[in-house]
Amino acid sequence: MARLALKDRAQDRLGAALAVAATSLVLGDVSDFKSTKLTPPFLVIVDSGNTKEEIMLVTAVTELTKTLTVERDMLGSTDVAHAKGALVVHTGTPIVLQARITDISTGGTEYIMPPKCVVVEAWCCISATITGADSIITLSKEAQAMTNGVITVAYSGSAAGKVHKCNPTVYTEFDGVDDYLKIVSGGESTGACVGQITVIAMKE
Repeated sequence: MARLALKDRAQDRLGAALAVAATSLVLGDVSDFKSTKLTPPFLVIVDSGNTKEEIMLVTAVTELTKTLTVERDMLGSTDVAHAKGALVVHTGTPIVLQARITDISTGGTEYIMPPKCVVVEAWCCISATITGADSIITLSKEAQAMTNGVITVAYSGSAAGKVHKCNPTVYTEFDGVDDYLKIVSGGESTGACVGQITVIAMKE
């Protein structure tokens, strides 16, 4: 898992225990996190430095209920239960990288030269229905495919605006000098369909 500096970060403690797979994280106070400087999405780390350490992506902050809405097990961490009182610390705000594959059904390759960062998540939003087979989109650091870096765009139930995602865990760190991000669509499906790719990364 990538280590992120925790010095001088917004923080508070869990106001209630957090179960495995729960997506609402209740704090004692969200005032540190309710800031224009911390507009979601951003990452937090819970139980830093022990065996329960987990990194989460915050997608919303609700001041009234003191709640952070989160996606779990980011950056290769594990979705585990956390006790009331566990420390929650802001770890940074993501960089958003974007690419466009003209037609995922015929295949295509796009390249991005990211700054120094760690890739956390990738989404594909499609422009139309696809048929025949799922479309497979693979993320690589140069020639090395990222572990868990495959977006499967399902043809069953597909429609314009449908979003699919993946959370890469290995080969996700870029040096900001000559490392490039390669995004490949295999062209397995049929039906003309633009794939808008959004990659969420964190500055190291």
